[in-house]
Formats: sequence, C-alpha cells, structure tokens
Amino acid sequence: MKVKILVFLFMCMFYLSNNIYGQDLQVKKKLHFGLKINPISALLGAASVSTEIFITQKNSLQFNAQYWTGFAPIYPFSRSFTRINGVSVAFRHYHNANIRRSGFIEPFARYNNLWEVNEKGNVRIYTIGIVYGKQWISKKNLSFEIFGGPYYSKPFADGFDPQSDPRTVISKTITEVGQNPYNGIRLRAGITLGAFF
Repeated sequence: MKVKILVFLFMCMFYLSNNIYGQDLQVKKKLHFGLKINPISALLGAASVSTEIFITQKNSLQFNAQYWTGFAPIYPFSRSFTRINGVSVAFRHYHNANIRRSGFIEPFARYNNLWEVNEKGNVRIYTIGIVYGKQWISKKNLSFEIFGGPYYSKPFADGFDPQSDPRTVISKTITEVGQNPYNGIRLRAGITLGAFF
C-alpha cells in the first residue's frame, strides 16, 4: 500500500514537471504573489504562514513555515513543553486558466523538528504528499482555499533512545507507527485565508 502511494505521488510530480513548460508564461499582473494563513492551525495553537509565487499562468510555487507553541488543549500532543516547527515547499498546478476560481493539484515535501523543552534530543520528520483543492480569489484579490489529501511521514531520533522512555512525546513519535500525525501514512486537510499582491 505504501509503495503504491509513493509511486502515485512521484508519477504526479513527473507529469506536472513535464507540463509546466507547455503553459502560457504570461502571469496575471495582479496575482504575482500571495500571502496566506491557516486559521485551523491557529485554533490548534500553531502559527502557519504560506506564500504563493506564480511562475506561469497556471502554475505556482508554495512555501510554508509553521511553529506549534505547545498550548492547544484539543490537540493530541497538547503538552506545554512540546514544540514543533517546520518548513515545506510545494508545486501547484491549476486546472483552469482562470485561477480566480479553480481546482488544483499540489505535491509537497515538508521537514519538521519536534522536541520537548525538558528532555534531551529531538525528532527530525520528513514528509512527502499530495493534496487536491480549490481556491477562490475575489475582485479585491482576497483568497480562500480548501484542500485535502494523503501524505507519508518518517521520523528519525536525534540524541536519544526512543525505547528508553516510551512515555515521552518524542519517543512516541518514533515508536507509535501510524498512531500520530508524524509517523506513517495519514490524511491532511485544511483551509487558508489570504491576499494577493
């Protein structure tokens, strides 16, 4: 199952990379650059900021940075001494030339670092995935989007033995395969609010 999903993701990336050069290189004047936030992340105690930079009329690059503060009672890892930060990059292909109201497909790669303030060591997490979504951009260049799709994450321990204290969050990230958002195949979904300049 994992192998099939990974093969599917790489086939999508290959298809999109081959088609980018066949697109119209005229970028709409008022939609060069977008700045977005994820309000769901804010409700979970995290700051998540994204930028979108158009490289052709129907293709863009996405860059995201996130930091989780550790204060989120509704989140499974809601312990005040746990911290998570990360960065991601994605390639987005819009289905329609009118990108003000268009669906898109977006393969992405992400790096996260998870640690506990009072514990030694940290966890490096590498993720690849793909999402499908739709974005709406108003006449005033305000945007709203919704997206969702599968991803695969693999964590690695730095400076500690995950078997020595399996109760800690960073140890569980390594040992509990498929039971947390940073180990194994999962689904992600979200929304963003933003503005284009």
